[in-house]
Amino acid sequence: MAKRIFKIVCGMDLTLTLSIDTDVLTPQWAGEISRFWASKDEVLDASDGDEYQAVARYAASWLWDSLLDGWTPAYAVKDLHKQEGWCIPAETLGIEILDHDIPDMSAEYLEVEDLTPTQPAAGTP
Repeated sequence: MAKRIFKIVCGMDLTLTLSIDTDVLTPQWAGEISRFWASKDEVLDASDGDEYQAVARYAASWLWDSLLDGWTPAYAVKDLHKQEGWCIPAETLGIEILDHDIPDMSAEYLEVEDLTPTQPAAGTP
């Protein structure tokens, strides 16, 4: 079983380490997925033409959304497999989240700045 492992990093403390089983997500399917999206040329350029890296890039955005919504890594990948552009004819997608970091989005940890203009006190010009 051959695997490709990618670590994807985005600002805001988002990291994702993905394992892609190339026996399940074959080169044919990596090509299909990486060329499905309208942004395929830009993403393949950013990936130096590596279709598996392009797949990892596309998967990362979807998976981060699911993880930020509170889904488990296994469920996030299972749900991705059902989405348009990801429905390869296999029992699984062949992608596994090995590790991930997402920022703590709890209300008490958010930074807030009040931008409301201050009003002059009554009776002052």
